[in-house]
Amino acid sequence: MRRTVTIALCHVLALSDTAIAGGTEDPARELFDRAEVHFNVSEFGQALELYRQAYKLHPLPGFLFNIAQCHRNLGQHRKAVFHYRIYLARLPDAPNRRDVQELIALSQAALDRRSRPGGAHRAWFWSGVSAAGALLVTGTITGALNLSMSSEYKDPATSVERRLELKDTGEALGVVSAVTLATGTALAVTTAFLYFYTDFREGDRVALSPAPTGGMITVTGRF
Repeated sequence: MRRTVTIALCHVLALSDTAIAGGTEDPARELFDRAEVHFNVSEFGQALELYRQAYKLHPLPGFLFNIAQCHRNLGQHRKAVFHYRIYLARLPDAPNRRDVQELIALSQAALDRRSRPGGAHRAWFWSGVSAAGALLVTGTITGALNLSMSSEYKDPATSVERRLELKDTGEALGVVSAVTLATGTALAVTTAFLYFYTDFREGDRVALSPAPTGGMITVTGRF
């Protein structure tokens, strides 16, 4: 990195020396010096803006590399690759050409990883879908049974012995239903977050559709 920054510095120094000889100061050199301070303390956003301003004053290839480095450190790999390539196009014989090509490859690899979900994330996603679906179905079924028992319990024709039995069973089913529905909902929310976080490719889908018994979770994708 420092070899290429030196390239930009040499260009700016040359222009500064010429400008100073004419009795004026070079604002691009000032911008570069300020950008260097920000870059060296990992304030890449501030450094990026100053490098851009300096490049607009003096469109030197070295500034393009510095701009690309800021984008890469900010995780903006697409913009980093763009500026690395413009840099090489503007300076075909750049002494650090091989290093820049390696940086391009690293940023491109980062972009490729973002474009597809990781294997671990995918496994967790599908496990979450399955578990959330099972919990929600279980909670729905136990809740329906609890309602049915509640109706029977309230029926005047129901015997005392049956009511006692229904009360114990119904309370247990009510607790199971509440716990499983709450857990399933929480897991579904977490899984939905994972779905968006891993940036699933087109073709992977999760859908909830009606069914004769209540509802059905449909999952499609590549396994």
